[in-house]
Amino acid sequence: MQAYTKERELNLEKVMQLRTAGGGGAAAAAAGDDAAMSLQAVEISACNVREAFATFDISGDGFLDKGELAKMLMRGDGPHRITSEEEANAKVDQIIKDFDENKDEQLSVEEFVQWWKSTQKVDYKVEHE
Repeated sequence: MQAYTKERELNLEKVMQLRTAGGGGAAAAAAGDDAAMSLQAVEISACNVREAFATFDISGDGFLDKGELAKMLMRGDGPHRITSEEEANAKVDQIIKDFDENKDEQLSVEEFVQWWKSTQKVDYKVEHE
């Protein structure tokens, strides 16, 4: 839970930096507010992703193994739902390759959040002066 708290603090700090950045008048303030709102949306969604992680963690061990990840990818009715087990397994192998930092063949909640963030369209970068 401490990693979650630290990540949340860093994200909220970035939101505040974006809100106060600029000083170039109303246009800069509006651009900062828009960027901050986008980042805030990512932060809120990241909290929801952590809750979803617990749902997908069928074994309750605090990790998503390949089977749990495949089941997650194959559920729901959305346009990105994977319908074949072979396609799900291939996608899981790619996710594990790209986001399993400690190479234990499963995703921790932190690794899962990083994967999820990579799927979002929001620019997550903050420029430092």
